[in-house]
Amino acid sequence: NSFNNPHNVVVLLNVSPAGGATTSVGVSTGGVILSGPAGSTTPRQQQISLFNPSNNTINYSATISTANGVGWLSISPASGQLLPGSASISIMANLSVLPTGVQTGTVSIAFDNGTVSFIQVAVIATSPTSRQ
Repeated sequence: NSFNNPHNVVVLLNVSPAGGATTSVGVSTGGVILSGPAGSTTPRQQQISLFNPSNNTINYSATISTANGVGWLSISPASGQLLPGSASISIMANLSVLPTGVQTGTVSIAFDNGTVSFIQVAVIATSPTSRQ
């Protein structure tokens, strides 16, 4: 007798084989968009979650490339151990070295179980606002 029914819920399950754990590592997103004023000294960042569904620790190492070849993109930590469960990493953009416009880059995360994940990054560096 509720006024707001029915409700629909979508659920996604990844089912592992009986007695075995899956080896695929999950990454919360395949893309990130960051924005801020060009020349800003405050870096922009986004947290990304990594998920290890296995019972074993998995090592990872991240590499970065940018379309313009400038070192404005970074990740922290760039390498480490991913324990069973989830952990966060940060993708950061240094706007102090960017002109106004859109820049793109890629974060590649290689795991020692053979999995590689790619995160596309777009940074929108806006015109700095003038002060009056």
